[in-house]
Amino acid sequence: IKPSTLENDRMSTLHGMITPTDCWRFVVRQKGNPIALLTVAKLDGKWMATEIGALGLSNEVAAISKNWSKTKGYDIRFVRVWEAKADFMEIRKGNDPVGFVPFESARIAMNLSPAPLSPDTLYYNSEIQEHLRGIVLHKLSKMMELEASDTKL
Repeated sequence: IKPSTLENDRMSTLHGMITPTDCWRFVVRQKGNPIALLTVAKLDGKWMATEIGALGLSNEVAAISKNWSKTKGYDIRFVRVWEAKADFMEIRKGNDPVGFVPFESARIAMNLSPAPLSPDTLYYNSEIQEHLRGIVLHKLSKMMELEASDTKL
């Protein structure tokens, strides 16, 4: 989700603000257990592995994928709000948004329950959108303050 969209678009839901990227994430498994998250990105027209690691995040992705599986009629999509340092899994059933499951990074950024991930606990647009907007606007204002102080030197 782009910061400019969160900053300027007060009519859309978070589901409508999601912008696709040329980046995909896959859970790497060994003997059925998640061991890492592999990030693949399109660079110069070619798909390349760009990161591997994030065992904690891979466990969360695997748990959500199991709980909201395609066999139950759900589609999931990894969502990152870079400026808020918050990751979510968007849950949809067909074309209908169901909600978001916040990963640990989002729970920390938004001061949600620090409890371990509960893959069946959904947050709805109304519960997180304004909170995310506030975090992003705060980060953007801090960045502008830093840039202004750099130009004065």
